[in-house]
Amino acid sequence: MKSFSSDTVTRATPEQAWRAWTDLPNWKKHDPTIESITLDCFENGARAQLKNKKGPGATLLIEDVKPGESFTIRTHLPLCTMLSFHKVVPTEDGGARFVFRTEFRGLLGDFFYAMFGQDIAKESEPNMQRLCELAETEY
Repeated sequence: MKSFSSDTVTRATPEQAWRAWTDLPNWKKHDPTIESITLDCFENGARAQLKNKKGPGATLLIEDVKPGESFTIRTHLPLCTMLSFHKVVPTEDGGARFVFRTEFRGLLGDFFYAMFGQDIAKESEPNMQRLCELAETEY
């Protein structure tokens, strides 16, 4: 199983951080590879449609939502499941920590990690920094 993770601290409150991270249709503001995400309602079992600027789109399944704390996004690929774990942790100074981890599981997990997971991993730090800025200023 291939995986990567990112951990970023923000001055945004945990509530601001949660609102920013669960606002999937606006993820394109912090992730320039996203063209659009459509989602009716952020809740367990909801499905979102992701359209990338390059490459194919994907259906995202939202799971394990613990409001204000964490959620998981599951994406099914051929013989692989990509799981992205998102967590907001309050810090002692009133800010928040974004904790992000993505795993590629299954027979073709290594293949999909090599195909595009490495690029996602490389972009995760700058994307997380932009997410922090948005959480601090827009939410």
